[in-house]
Amino acid sequence: MATRLTWIERISTALRENRFVLHVQPIVPLQADAGPARHELLVRMLGQDGDPILPGTFLYIAERADLVQEIDRWVVRRAIRLLAEQQHAGNDVSFEVNLSSKSITDPDMPELVPASSPPPAPTPGVACSR
Repeated sequence: MATRLTWIERISTALRENRFVLHVQPIVPLQADAGPARHELLVRMLGQDGDPILPGTFLYIAERADLVQEIDRWVVRRAIRLLAEQQHAGNDVSFEVNLSSKSITDPDMPELVPASSPPPAPTPGVACSR
């Protein structure tokens, strides 16, 4: 029980201190012309020493302590930001993320996507006046 409480504290602290990272893993197509580059985004928690902690170590406890949805929300917000950065740089990419069943059935999760999306970049050469 003490170990579980320690992990709950570690996960909560990592969420407060933004100590999660996404690792980008390419998805290699079997056909040469398979469209935009695809990648799977894999979450890692960073320990106090900065070393990555694999999800198998902390996700089970995060699920039991009702912290997994907060982690999933962090992943979605960060994935959207990363996608916007890639698109702004002119890269045609798509990302896939894994979410917990609690987040998939959360009625508020779809609303997070538009709320987290950055505004579209202005089109070069187009000016607006009011």
